[in-house]
Amino acid sequence: MKRIIPILLAAIAFIVVLVILRPSPSADVVVAARGLESGHVIEAADVTLERLPKDLIPTDAFSDPSEVIGKTLAMNRTAGDVILPVHLGEMVTLQPNERAIAVRVVDSTGLAGLLREGDRVGVTATLFMQGGAEMGAFSKVVIENLRVLYLSPSFRASDPMAFQSTPDPLSASAAASSRAREGAVVLAVPVEAQAVVYDLASLDPAATNETRSISALELLSALDASDNARITLYLMPQNADPFTTSGLWLPDLIVQITPTPTATPTGWVGGTQP
Repeated sequence: MKRIIPILLAAIAFIVVLVILRPSPSADVVVAARGLESGHVIEAADVTLERLPKDLIPTDAFSDPSEVIGKTLAMNRTAGDVILPVHLGEMVTLQPNERAIAVRVVDSTGLAGLLREGDRVGVTATLFMQGGAEMGAFSKVVIENLRVLYLSPSFRASDPMAFQSTPDPLSASAAASSRAREGAVVLAVPVEAQAVVYDLASLDPAATNETRSISALELLSALDASDNARITLYLMPQNADPFTTSGLWLPDLIVQITPTPTATPTGWVGGTQP
């Protein structure tokens, strides 16, 4: 019996070492076989398969080279870089009357990273008034129908369906939590002056609308650089119906309640009742 115990202990120790040293599950993933430039159409010789630990592979990575062959790279890739859907797409193209500008966004102002290239968005400007007699925030829809050209890859939200199909919910949770909560959105902006219309008739039927003619490029630059302003993007449908607003001055939502005075009972004279 005394001889068996050391043998059992050695066997247990051997098994523990095997478990510790056992490599984590791995899988094949498509990577760049050499340096590739933005705008390059991927050929068979441009990509290869590399085996990586599964916990290091993004959920939307390609496992078959045929899925990327013939696709255009939207950004540069170096040898060994994993090829992801976000890296593919046509190069940014602008119409003669357009210019590209980047604005900073966070989850609450950039639609939580759900934007995709080609989407159409509108811009709401919020100005924060501090000091003086009146303090508060003013919000106004200022520009519509801007085309999304690019979204920071780290800010881009993954396809929700990808998490639903992930067999390991912990891996899906880790992938979701690794997404950046702030990023940049590049927008195609027209060079023509834009009309910002204030629908004042909605506040006073006797009032007439006011129009401000602005450069969208200058407006977005000023809002992005200002410490007391914020840009909020909202998603637009195809063939969206146009609309105008008066803008919202937040303190106007506050309703002051004045207590109703108590009526004097009939017959009260000088504090006495007949």
